[in-house]
Amino acid sequence: MEYKFSTVVDPATYETEGLCEGIPLRCHHNPEFEEIETLRCQEDWREYVGPLGFYKGGLGPRWNFMAITVPECLPERLGVLGYANELAFLHDDVTDVASLGELHNNDLMIAFEQGAKTGKIENAASGKRAIQSKIALEMLALNKEQAITTMKAWAKFAELGSGRQHQTHFKTEAEYIAYRMVDIGTMFWYGMVTFGMGISIPEEELDLCHELANTAYLNLGLTNDLYSWQKEYETAVAMGQDYVVNVISVLMEEHSISEEEAKAICREKIKVTIVDFRKIVKDTNERIDVSVELKMYLEALLYSLSGNLVWSLECPRYHRWASYNERQLDWMKNGIPRIDKNSTNVAVTHENGSLEPKTTKTNGIGNGVVSSLTSELANGSSGLQTLNGDDPSSNGMIDTSLVNVFATKKINGLNGVKPNDKNTTPPSADVELHRNVVLQQDMEDLDTKVS
Repeated sequence: MEYKFSTVVDPATYETEGLCEGIPLRCHHNPEFEEIETLRCQEDWREYVGPLGFYKGGLGPRWNFMAITVPECLPERLGVLGYANELAFLHDDVTDVASLGELHNNDLMIAFEQGAKTGKIENAASGKRAIQSKIALEMLALNKEQAITTMKAWAKFAELGSGRQHQTHFKTEAEYIAYRMVDIGTMFWYGMVTFGMGISIPEEELDLCHELANTAYLNLGLTNDLYSWQKEYETAVAMGQDYVVNVISVLMEEHSISEEEAKAICREKIKVTIVDFRKIVKDTNERIDVSVELKMYLEALLYSLSGNLVWSLECPRYHRWASYNERQLDWMKNGIPRIDKNSTNVAVTHENGSLEPKTTKTNGIGNGVVSSLTSELANGSSGLQTLNGDDPSSNGMIDTSLVNVFATKKINGLNGVKPNDKNTTPPSADVELHRNVVLQQDMEDLDTKVS
């Protein structure tokens, strides 16, 4: 596959914990496209659906999710993919809450079925429909045929997976993995990668495509479970559940082992999937009986695996003390800029019309960032950052809980506990869930609506 829109990142600048041997990390040249539309999706959610509080989605201080999981995305499609992916994170958090999940899943399924059939989405049953319509219209304008294929895939995901069994207490690993292979969003991710890269896999190869990609899909699910465990655990506690729909919880219960032992098993399984999928890609590339498009899709999934892992290791969504970089915080506070997509130099303008010419900062990968960036924490630069300096709890201004913002309004106080970036377990508290944990009281909704 020819690489036009991304750069390999120096492996000395990021951590993989040995879980992605032999697969490099690539980062898109224009991560700001995703950044802007991710923030715009959050803004639209606040306008059409409701407040978000301390919600954390696809952005990270160094790596945004789509920029390193689909690094060869066509530049003109990265923005809409970032917007769609942020909606997916929001949807994932909503469907973790039993009273909301089924309604939102059905609405999502109907909306994308309608978009695929008619080329538009209307008759909103919830404010989410307006957001879905925006995604559909932009995708259809970019490439109607590929957009329809993607929306059909997304509708299938909403019908079969998307957290529809999030209230099921799985007893065995085999039972859980069978569920996870659907719920991880294989059809959602297939749509994201193929539309983003402009790949059209022949219909007669679709079954073979997903059969070959199953190992990659399993890797994505296991990696997500490993690093989202603390967030999902704390959400389950907040909701009064005595189980977590996560492979770590299933392994602990099935084998009567500790959390760390379950995580060690999960890590070994992740390593096996990496070895197996690299061989699948190599063997498929040597075949002459499959299309170039199928080979491209499988090769693209390699970078989805490395990107998902590296993002998961640093993202604010899963790490309670991680914050955003200066550029992201500036845009959240002062307003989302617009991108002049007609300019080959990609100028960025704010809503007030002021211009920010694009400059290039290498920071190890030469990805290009906006000149208003006042710190070296652009995508690809160094280090995590807290919002208020060394003490994340200073002034009480940052979220100190990973709890899903849709789960509850008030839960137990943190009592001054300061977990590290590895999300170690806080000491004992009031609520029992395989082990004890204390959670912070949810703060009032923070108004970060941009103008």
